[in-house]
Amino acid sequence: CAVSPDLMAVNYPLRRLAGRMAGGGTPVVVVIGSGSSLGHGVSSPARAYPARLAADLEDSLGRKLPVQVRTAAGLTAVLVAEKLDEVLRLRPGLVVWETGTTDAAKGVELGQFGEAVIDSVHRLHGEGIDVVLVDIQYSPQTAAVLNFEPYLDYLHRIADVTDSLVFRRWDVMHELIDSGRFNPSPDGAAEQFRNADYLNGCVARLLANLIAAGTR
Repeated sequence: CAVSPDLMAVNYPLRRLAGRMAGGGTPVVVVIGSGSSLGHGVSSPARAYPARLAADLEDSLGRKLPVQVRTAAGLTAVLVAEKLDEVLRLRPGLVVWETGTTDAAKGVELGQFGEAVIDSVHRLHGEGIDVVLVDIQYSPQTAAVLNFEPYLDYLHRIADVTDSLVFRRWDVMHELIDSGRFNPSPDGAAEQFRNADYLNGCVARLLANLIAAGTR
């Protein structure tokens, strides 16, 4: 699962999370996502990356952090913003938010998407909660028919404006495909399961490593 070091750069440290951990707390990690976080094509729901994150975080951090998963198909950034009170009730120390894929697929107006993300991140930061934004899932087939680039670029600009760390899933998947480690066009169900399990395993491991690096 190794990828280019620049894809794992920590541009914005997770100081809030690090402070809670240093103070002896056990902060909750909440994963928010839409359809691309549900592990489409995996051999079982337990193989999706959000379900695997707790174990990989323990390996990377050397300690257990509870992980709560709040994923559902069709979650746009606006819908997440509307449900943010539910997330806050979990009292997380970190929110991992996969966003952009569903908004692009549904053709949500770019400004509406951006406003929802910015407002939500500011609200989370105001509550002392760090945020890792997980950007768009890459597939050459869907990228050929849907224009993801404006949402991808806007999400990265939002990360810079809000001092938020980004997990560059688009570029990670691009590299895994280009290097022949992941086949986006599997032949049959068995290969589909192997491919999806491998990809979700890599995303969970790399995401955990990025979070751990962000707390150092």
